[in-house]
Amino acid sequence: MMQWKVGRKVLLRSLFAIACICLFLLAGCENKNPVYSGFCDDANISLPLDCIRADIKNDIILSGNFKEAMKDKISNNCLYRAEGEIYRTAKCNSIETKSIGADFNGYVRINIFQGDKCIYKVQSDFKNDEDAAIKRVLDRLKNELF
Repeated sequence: MMQWKVGRKVLLRSLFAIACICLFLLAGCENKNPVYSGFCDDANISLPLDCIRADIKNDIILSGNFKEAMKDKISNNCLYRAEGEIYRTAKCNSIETKSIGADFNGYVRINIFQGDKCIYKVQSDFKNDEDAAIKRVLDRLKNELF
């Protein structure tokens, strides 16, 4: 009977140690590029939105992905307008960025306007996977506004 109690304690300690190691390893697998989103100050809209007008002129990749993701919501007569950009740090000439590097290669941002007034912003940084950042941003936009 004494052996069983000692063996059980060792088993429980071993299981606890394995669980701690698993939690430690999984904690390192968090999303390094979270999505930041929020409504602009004084945004007064009723959700869900029923349409959006695409006004993403400066980036063909983002424009194409946006139009594909929102194809059933796009309307040229809509009051709500989407502007977006992909900023790539390769364009950055900052001495500090060039000397110490950066934790990301750029970011994807989409702003939603009603007239000239900002009502919503969503952004995600990326490191070597621009397409994943576009998907994260578009998924968040669709989930929060549509």
